[in-house]
Amino acid sequence: AALAGLCYAELAAMVPAPGSAYTYIYATVGRGLAFLMGWVLVLEYGVAAASVATGWSAYAQAALASLGVQLPPAWAQAPLALGPAGSLQATGAWLNLPAAAILLLLSGVLCFGVALSVRLLKYVVALKFAVIALFLAWAAPHVQWANLQPFVPDNRGHFGDLGPSGVLQAACMLFMTYAGFDVVSTAASEARRPQRDLPLAMLGSLAAATLIYVAVATVLCGVVPYGQLNVDDPLSVGLAAAGHPHSRLLVQGGALAGLTAVLMLQLFGQGRILLAMADDGLLPAWLAVRHPRHRAPVRLILCVGGAVAMAAASLPLESLGELSAAGTLLAFMGVAGAVMWMRRQDAARPRPFRLPGGSTIPALSLLLSGALLATATGGSLGRLGLWLGLGLVGSLLDAYCRRRTPVS
Repeated sequence: AALAGLCYAELAAMVPAPGSAYTYIYATVGRGLAFLMGWVLVLEYGVAAASVATGWSAYAQAALASLGVQLPPAWAQAPLALGPAGSLQATGAWLNLPAAAILLLLSGVLCFGVALSVRLLKYVVALKFAVIALFLAWAAPHVQWANLQPFVPDNRGHFGDLGPSGVLQAACMLFMTYAGFDVVSTAASEARRPQRDLPLAMLGSLAAATLIYVAVATVLCGVVPYGQLNVDDPLSVGLAAAGHPHSRLLVQGGALAGLTAVLMLQLFGQGRILLAMADDGLLPAWLAVRHPRHRAPVRLILCVGGAVAMAAASLPLESLGELSAAGTLLAFMGVAGAVMWMRRQDAARPRPFRLPGGSTIPALSLLLSGALLATATGGSLGRLGLWLGLGLVGSLLDAYCRRRTPVS
């Protein structure tokens, strides 16, 4: 993730335009591969938002249960769940209503423009950090170091089931949490000094997210044995084990605030990437029409929000998270390749932020991201291959239509 963040920072300073990896690929390699990268980013952002919304729903239901309110089972979970060997099984439910509702609500907020969204995010993020600090302060004194031994449990007989291979597969699965600095690059048009601000924001967010993630995960696994944390609201379990069950509602509220901020950023980033694609003629132009007052692409935001809400309401959390992580790693590989391409094809171009060591860092980023992607589960790789196949068909159709369109 650190190597990928450095690659993003160099390209963001060179091409300070919204669109993230799609824009970088378009500026370096060309339109065909840019369409395919945009298609991958649709998977990364859209599926990640659906996955986070599913977690938001779990915390919301836990908070309501603490207040004595219970949602009907038919409206509290997705109608599909992962069964043995990654197969999908019916649960008997209709849809995950809270997950769909929060996505549609936040899409409505984004329709009112960036200014309102930023004001709301400031309060939500402040609440999130306050609750994280409280959780660490309350739970850290109750850490039992025996729960962290052995630090890497022995493998149980097949690849990915604990042991070193389990560490690699887990790292692949959680890479969707490192899309934050990618979101920063989609807001290039909002930065006052993008060539300076974007690299600083990307690397700063990467460092902060890593430190917070390691601290919370270490304390949580130290308080509760890791085998008991395979639930949708692990912070609540950790706080109860630390002797603060009365504070569960507060932590659940903080978790909801944090997940709400993540959802807003993911929906915002997804919209900006698709807006860049529409401006370049890779999507219908009517999607890019902005509201005359709020200057927000309302049609695009509502289409994205509706599609992601449908996925969150109907699909299981596990399959969504793995698929989004695989898409994130593929985007990281594309950006690393773009840095190497630019260094070879346009070496004289000014680079306000330049990676040290020549092509060593992008090459390592490409290699390690590919290695982690190879450890993904077979089901995730199969679904990723199907998604890429659909994107390739779209790219070929775009090339065919451009060839058939007469030049005026």
